[in-house]
Amino acid sequence: AGMVLTGCGPAAPATSGTPPVVGTGPTAAATPLCTPESGGSATPCTQEQYEEMKKLDALYAEAEDVYRRFVAEDVKLLHSGGLAEGPVLDLIAGPMVDRYKARRQDQHDAKVTMTGDVSIAYVRRLPGYSYEGSDVTLSSCVDGSGMKGYGPSGNELGPGNVVIYNTYFKQVNEGLRVWWEKSQKAGSC
Repeated sequence: AGMVLTGCGPAAPATSGTPPVVGTGPTAAATPLCTPESGGSATPCTQEQYEEMKKLDALYAEAEDVYRRFVAEDVKLLHSGGLAEGPVLDLIAGPMVDRYKARRQDQHDAKVTMTGDVSIAYVRRLPGYSYEGSDVTLSSCVDGSGMKGYGPSGNELGPGNVVIYNTYFKQVNEGLRVWWEKSQKAGSC
């Protein structure tokens, strides 16, 4: 039986904290450059567009941080076969809470545990995707083939899976949280 991992989040494109200067000579004014949400080459933009880009960059950076912490907490529960409680619940909200609790309850009831670790091969921005009002979405590939599942009598169930995730994040009172995820098994990242 394969394992199911959750979470995802693409890395934000690198941006400069200070708008670069475009032009030459003593009369040249600082013109901000903006990078598209999906990445690519920076182009001149207004100061307002630049400030919005910086806010979006910060939101994606927060999403990736939440995602990586979520995967780490998920792996702990995969190892222990424990229920969804404690720190992992601080990283999820909305419809993801019941879904995640049910997933961990099923693993717990089946007395399945796992050893080994996962590798997050990539985390990327996924602009234009939303789920029930989510704010940002990340795409990721998690390679769980380094994990092995074990049944209640200690019998080996096989390796974990390589899974591609679209993870949706929403701002709630406590901050950005995993709101939902969609996943698909893959042969490799």
